[in-house]
Amino acid sequence: MYLEDNKLRISGLPYGTFLLKIRAQGESGQFSTQTLALPIQVLRPFYLQWWFLVLVLASLFLGIRYWLKYRTQFLVKQQNYLEEQIKERTKTIAAQTEELKSLDEMKSRFFANISHELRTPLTLMLAPIDDALRENHLTNRTHTNLLMAQRNGNRLKRLINEILDLAKLESSQLEVRNTTIVLYDYLKVLIANFESLANVKGIQFKFNYKGDKELQVELDKGKLEIILLNLLSNAFKFTL
Repeated sequence: MYLEDNKLRISGLPYGTFLLKIRAQGESGQFSTQTLALPIQVLRPFYLQWWFLVLVLASLFLGIRYWLKYRTQFLVKQQNYLEEQIKERTKTIAAQTEELKSLDEMKSRFFANISHELRTPLTLMLAPIDDALRENHLTNRTHTNLLMAQRNGNRLKRLINEILDLAKLESSQLEVRNTTIVLYDYLKVLIANFESLANVKGIQFKFNYKGDKELQVELDKGKLEIILLNLLSNAFKFTL
């Protein structure tokens, strides 16, 4: 590089060690035979110094550690808050459950007590009706009326027993009393109770039994009667 000025500006050099060689030129235009050698060292920029890299890594490590600590504390607080909320709601639900259970027990006791009170006078009413039906000098009208009263009284008695059985079921005291019956004969008698109702409502009602008429089964007649009577009653109720 040739310079006419006595000033030399060097810029843009990468960091490292360099050697600048200078030869002077006289008035005659000839260069001197001696060369001036000047060593030049360009320092690394601060962002490439080892201490700066260590500082950056340490700051990054401390920042990540602080963030993890803050995040952990935040999650722990959230977990504790949710656990407290769950405990409070669990207590509320438990209290409501106990309250509902108490109300349900009170309801069951109420219906059981009422049922017992109703069953006693009903039994006393059915007893003279049964005695009267044993008389031979009754007119057809009186006999029919007594039979109707007996059937309705027995039906009411069964309904009361259903309420008592429901109370026993809720208190886990309901017992199953199985007996052996001929299924066809039992169903035929039970279905016959709805024939007059079918005639009144103009409904075609037939008993179509396709099984073995001598088939004997072991079951609780009272509970089966309740189930079938409820099913048939609802069927007649909603049949147009």
